[in-house]
Amino acid sequence: MSLEKIETKLIENWDVYYNLIKKLDDKDMIENFNKFLDEQEHRIVTCPASTKVGNIGAFTGGLVIHSLNVLKIMKELNKIHGSQCSTDDMIITSLFHDIGKIGSETEDYYLPQKSDWHRDKGINFEINPKLTNMPVVARSIWWFNHYNIKVSDNVLEALFSLYSSTKNNSVHEIYNVSNLSLLLQNSVRSACVLYKGKTSVLEM
Repeated sequence: MSLEKIETKLIENWDVYYNLIKKLDDKDMIENFNKFLDEQEHRIVTCPASTKVGNIGAFTGGLVIHSLNVLKIMKELNKIHGSQCSTDDMIITSLFHDIGKIGSETEDYYLPQKSDWHRDKGINFEINPKLTNMPVVARSIWWFNHYNIKVSDNVLEALFSLYSSTKNNSVHEIYNVSNLSLLLQNSVRSACVLYKGKTSVLEM
């Protein structure tokens, strides 16, 4: 597998990801997002989306391409179902729903797997034991606060509902779930089903 081709693909995906932020209506938000992306570029570009090949994006660059795929599905479902979710909300929730997976300010969330036995089982990464135990969504919100990115309550609800849906598969209080929350949940699930098992960014 050509490292040059992988690097080229990583750059291409990052350009798409980065330029989507320019489409937001809120100019102050764009400025703060750009600062975040500029300062954390390498970590975001190289971050995987999971530890194991059987899941989604367990390779360098997995997080960015997974997030882009979620956005693509969100836009399609929004149109099909007439959910009327704003483009801004879809961009922010899709691109940043898992941004906490880059880790803390000083520690990466994922570390390369050192064990040959685990790698043979398709477990390419391990979660950094130095990190405090908190949900990825909490880390995502921390990054928003760190860069003074003031997202709407609608976006926050969608992010937290995604975490809740992974902890409880029952459809409870469905009448309280916003269109954006349902759209994000369904899009993430669809992306995980459609693209699971890929071993390189070149396969996406």
